Amino acid sequence: MGIESHTPDCSKERTCRISDLYKKAEGTREKMEEETLIFIEATKFFSME
Repeated sequence: MGIESHTPDCSKERTCRISDLYKKAEGTREKMEEETLIFIEATKFFSME
């Protein structure tokens, strides 16, 4: 006789949720990197004038 868990097994749902959050975070990080590069280039352009 073993000990049974009283919490439902949500590992598949949890894995899907974590995967979705990771994809959103990855997309956000990429957007932030792109915006940073645009800002740096714009700053260089204006500082040359």
